[in-house]
Amino acid sequence: TTHSGSSFWVENMPAAYHSYGCMYDENEIVWYFNGVEMLRRVIPSTVKEYPLFILASLVLGNGWPTTNTPDPSIYKIDYIRVYQRRYHEETSDLPRTSNAQINTLTDPNYANGGVADVLAATGAGDSATYTMHLTEGSWHLKFRGKRFTSRGKVQVSINGNNIGPVIDQYGSTAWMDFDVGSVAIPDDGDVNVTFTVVGKNAASSGYAIVIDTLKFDPE
Repeated sequence: TTHSGSSFWVENMPAAYHSYGCMYDENEIVWYFNGVEMLRRVIPSTVKEYPLFILASLVLGNGWPTTNTPDPSIYKIDYIRVYQRRYHEETSDLPRTSNAQINTLTDPNYANGGVADVLAATGAGDSATYTMHLTEGSWHLKFRGKRFTSRGKVQVSINGNNIGPVIDQYGSTAWMDFDVGSVAIPDDGDVNVTFTVVGKNAASSGYAIVIDTLKFDPE
C-alpha cells in the first residue's frame, strides 16, 4: 500500500486473511496492518470539520493494479468492527486543583500505578478538581477508590453539573470501583471533574476521600 510517499510491501497477500486498522482522534490518524503500526499523520484542521464513514471497496485505479489483477477478482471481508475509545486516567497523572490538602496513598498491590490521591478533607465543602480530555459522546463514569472507616461522602460533578447520587466511601477496607453515572459531553475538549465532600457517615471518623483512577467508558 502507498500513502503520502510511504510504501510497505507484503509478500503473497492472498495466502491468508489480514487485519487492517486505523485509530482516529482529534489530533492524528494511525494506520495498522496485522496489528503493527505502519503510519501516523497529523490531521489537518479542515478534515476535522467533516464526519467520517467506512468504505470497503475493490477499486483498483489505473496502471499496474488493474493490469496485474485477475479478472474477476473477489474481495473477501470477514468482519468490520468499530470501537469507541475509553478514557481511563490515573488521578496522579492529571492536572488538579484543590481547596484542601491532597496526600499520596502508596499501595503497589491495589492502586493503579501504585499510588492514589487522598483528598484530606476536614469537612463539607472541601473538594478536588481534575482536568482531562474527552471526546463528544455519551459516557459512563466510575472512579476507583478505597473504602475505609474514616471516609466521607462525596458528590461528583462535571463542569459544575452534578453527576449521579452522593457516594459514601465509609465501610470495611476495600478497593473498588464507585459507580458515578452517565454524562453527555457535547464537544471534544477538556472537562473538569470535581469531587466535593458533602458530609460523612455517622459512624465514620473522618471526611477523607480516596480517588485513584477516573474511568470514562462509552455507552
